[in-house]
Amino acid sequence: MFGNLAAAALLLAAYCFAFGGGAQSGVAHFGDRAAFTAASADPTVIDFEALAPSSGFTNYKPPKSLTTNGYVAGAAEPQQITLPPGASKTLVFKSVADFGNTAQAVVAIWGNYRWFTPGVDVRAGTTVKAPAFSITGDGIEYFGAYRPVWRADGSRLSYRTGTCTLNSVPANPTPGEYVYHPLFGGRNPLGTCAWDWGPTAATANQLIYTENAAGDSSVFRIAEGNTHPGAKLATYSEIEYQLLLDLRWLPDGSGFLFANQTLMRDSANIFRYDFATRKVSQVTRLENEFARNFGVSPDGQWIVFERARSLEDDAETDLWVVRIDGRDSRLLVRNGQTPSW
Repeated sequence: MFGNLAAAALLLAAYCFAFGGGAQSGVAHFGDRAAFTAASADPTVIDFEALAPSSGFTNYKPPKSLTTNGYVAGAAEPQQITLPPGASKTLVFKSVADFGNTAQAVVAIWGNYRWFTPGVDVRAGTTVKAPAFSITGDGIEYFGAYRPVWRADGSRLSYRTGTCTLNSVPANPTPGEYVYHPLFGGRNPLGTCAWDWGPTAATANQLIYTENAAGDSSVFRIAEGNTHPGAKLATYSEIEYQLLLDLRWLPDGSGFLFANQTLMRDSANIFRYDFATRKVSQVTRLENEFARNFGVSPDGQWIVFERARSLEDDAETDLWVVRIDGRDSRLLVRNGQTPSW
């Protein structure tokens, strides 16, 4: 799609001030957005100048404009810009953190695609001009961090990429530094789009995860850092390349829950696996509806879940609660998504 994308030069100028004053360009950590905004209330600005070629962007039909989001690491949020052929526009970022003596990456975002440049070393109290940034080629598709899962002791946070490989980062990583700490030793298995870390001290290093390219689609258990395959626990489809909608340990470590769709994709329900009996039991019994993402109460007695009319469309999605044994299902809130207890 992007093979003939014409180049666009993106130029930046940065103006930053150290948080807390003093000569050091220190790195700050903030507990919430309000604290970040208050700490960076001084005139902290990045100018993002984008230049489009006169021919426009050739993967588009006339007028061949490109609407993209520009971002500089340390800014509070990305900003959108539309570039018609031959145009030059500027984005002004406020609240830019100084990550210290390191380059802060610049990225252009369009749909699932990302273009990167190492960026600029933002220096407190100085003006820094970034090198030219050309958007060309296909970019990187599905680059990002999805479905974050905490380790039980709070020391690390795991996530998946857009291609379902699993990585983790320390709870307090060095700002602006990319950390590659895979959850598996050796090659990441295929289809690990759903996983969870053990909820107790005894299971804190244990992972449950999906794998779907070895003759069927199943849930496995393994110690973090070990090589797949782990112990095979439950097969949720006899067909390869099937994905679960969600997968979560029970809080006491006695089993796990998973949301699975039918082969015809006309409904999806929540199921329970018990380690002691090694059996799977069905919790919800929806027809022509879909139980999707869910969360489990701390006592393990209730489940809150998305109940949707469509597998992928969020237009008619409500949050429901149900007991772990499937009883007392009731509406919690309309137009709700992505629950977490």
